[in-house]
Formats: sequence, C-alpha cells, structure tokens
Amino acid sequence: MGDSLVRERAGAKSSAGGKEYSAGARCEAALRRKTFKIGVIGRGYVGLPPIRTIVAAGCRALGLDVAAEKVKRLQAGRRYIEHISSE
Repeated sequence: MGDSLVRERAGAKSSAGGKEYSAGARCEAALRRKTFKIGVIGRGYVGLPPIRTIVAAGCRALGLDVAAEKVKRLQAGRRYIEHISSE
C-alpha cells in the first residue's frame, strides 16, 4: 500500500500555516499537550480506575454511567467500591 493511500485511509487532513496535518498527527499533538478529553463508558470496576489514572496524569476525562445512584455517590465524592478510595 502506498504511503499516500495509508494517510488517506487514516483520516482527513487539515492544513495550518501551509503544512498538512493528518488526524493521527493532530491526536498525537493533543496527547502531548494534554488538551484532549477521554470518554469512558461505565464507572464501575473496569471504568473507574482508568478515569482516576487519566485525571491523575493531568488530563480531562468524562465518565458515563446509567446507574443514577452510582453517579450521585461519585459526584458527592463518596466511594461505592470498597477497595477504591474516595480520594
């Protein structure tokens, strides 16, 4: 597969200052600058630890969950999983 075809399939390009940036390059730059937000679906045993790690690294995270009581407890700063602290 030719290099230009790979770039084309990787995503749309945009230009700034006469240079072209692929979607991958823009994502990588946002990761380095910590200007992105990561969404995690589920704030249970699987979703909560990555959210905490992302936030501890200085990045923004959005956790989604359908369990209203779980969301209320987390918003109030209370834990609902015993082995994960409220900090």
